[in-house]
This record gives sequence, C-alpha cells and structure tokens, in this order.
Amino acid sequence: MADAAAVAKELRTLLRRALPRPSSPLSLTLQGQVIPALSDKAKMQLASMGIRLGDCVVIAGQKVGTLRFCGSTEFSGGLWAGVELDKPEGKNDGSVAGVQYFTCRVKHGGTRHAAVLNDDMH
Repeated sequence: MADAAAVAKELRTLLRRALPRPSSPLSLTLQGQVIPALSDKAKMQLASMGIRLGDCVVIAGQKVGTLRFCGSTEFSGGLWAGVELDKPEGKNDGSVAGVQYFTCRVKHGGTRHAAVLNDDMH
C-alpha cells in the first residue's frame, strides 16, 4: 500500500504542474461545486500532508471519497475535513447540526479530524 500512496502522491504532483491554477484566492468551482477559500491554518495542514481540496482520499483505510472541506466547524474545535464519499457510506449530505460545510448526496458525506487524513491515506 505504501507504493500505491507514493505513486498517488507523484501523480498528484504531476497533475498540479500540468493543470492551470485559479487566478483568484477566493472560491473556485470544481465540477460544478463551489470550493470555499481556506484559512491559513487549513492551507498549512493540507500542504503538510501533500493534499488539496478536490483530491481523492481514503478514510479508515476503506472509504474512498473526495476532499471537499477543510476548516473549523461549529460542532467541535480544531480543523475538520469534509469528504464526499464515492458510496453511500456516510452520515450526512455535507451538513452537520444544520450547518452546511459542503454539498453532496445524502449519506455520501463524512467528517474527520483533518490531522488523521494523512494516516488514513497510507
């Protein structure tokens, strides 16, 4: 699995070099979905893990999805990651306790502490 993680990281790097960067530091649209601007803390956390919003991530070694949110929340302290899961294995639609953090289909949304995403990816 470590080889797969290394290949995935290398592919992400190659794609980032090949794809144009957005001209605005504000929200951008990816496949019809608005991606919120990140706080400096969230940017640093994701950069240290080598991932960005829109990247494919693995949660708990088995749930695959797309990183849609990283930031502070009203439901708990610290940085949280919101993931749109590929399969209906989630608990929400991107909202928690009535607050919408990202948008996805019902039961396709999940949240994790952002710090553990790095562990989940390997």
